[in-house]
Amino acid sequence: MIILDTSIWIEYFKRNENYKIIIDNLLREKKVLALDFIFGELLQGAREQEKSKIIGIWEILPKVNINGIGFFAGKYSMDNKLWDKGVGLIDCAIIYAAIESKALLWTLDKKIVSFLDESLLYK
Repeated sequence: MIILDTSIWIEYFKRNENYKIIIDNLLREKKVLALDFIFGELLQGAREQEKSKIIGIWEILPKVNINGIGFFAGKYSMDNKLWDKGVGLIDCAIIYAAIESKALLWTLDKKIVSFLDESLLYK
C-alpha cells in the first residue's frame, strides 16, 4: 500500500500528467491508503471545484487508523529529533502512519525525503 503525501495529491489535482496517470492506476489497483491529516490539508487549501472530488476520494479509500497518532507522532519526532530538522508534527504523523501501516510514502517534501530511509519511500 502507498500513502500519497499532500504534495503528490496537489500534483494530481493540478492534472500534472506525470502524476495523474500513475495515481489513477494506483487508485484502480486499490493500492492507496488515506490519512486524515493529508485530506484535511487538501480540504484546507482546496478550490471550490476540488472539494467534492477530494471528499469523494476520501470516502472510497481505505484509511490509516491509528489511535493516538498525534501522541505517537510527537514521540517519534522526539526520539528522532525531527523538530530540530524542521519536520513538523503533521509530517511526523504522516511518516509514523506510513511506518506503522507498513505502507510506502510518496512525497515531494525534501525534508521528509532527506530523513526517511529510502526503503520507505515510493518512487
